[in-house]
Amino acid sequence: MRKTPFQIQIKASKALDTLVSDINRYTEASQNAIKKVVQKGTIAIRDEAIRNSPYRTGALRRSISANYEANGYVGVVKAKAQHAAIVEFGTNERFAWNRKNHARIIGDDFVRGTVSTGSMPKKPFLRPAYEKNKEAIFEGIRKAVELKE
Repeated sequence: MRKTPFQIQIKASKALDTLVSDINRYTEASQNAIKKVVQKGTIAIRDEAIRNSPYRTGALRRSISANYEANGYVGVVKAKAQHAAIVEFGTNERFAWNRKNHARIIGDDFVRGTVSTGSMPKKPFLRPAYEKNKEAIFEGIRKAVELKE
């Protein structure tokens, strides 16, 4: 089975989108400062997501990674574990049913027909990590742009 990474894409603001799309108008010092802010912010989000993630086997925590796109101007934090989205968003009530109406043992009882297996509450770890660090990242980018246009 192929693993697909779980990723929350967050659009920052039109001002930051404009900044990234027209990055060449800034001095080299500003561009390097922006890259450093993005790098530090991405690592901070990754570390916070690892701290926030629930720990059972450690697979979810080990699957959280950070990398950079667009020549270092875009930071990406991913959780590659198959159950990452289920943990982040939770599930509705789930049901199991027996084929051919055979009995199933659940606990100490034999059960026939459709059985509720319950729901899983959400335990967000990526979104809160972003929310905690976004203002520091945006402020760092604002300061980097003000170095010299």
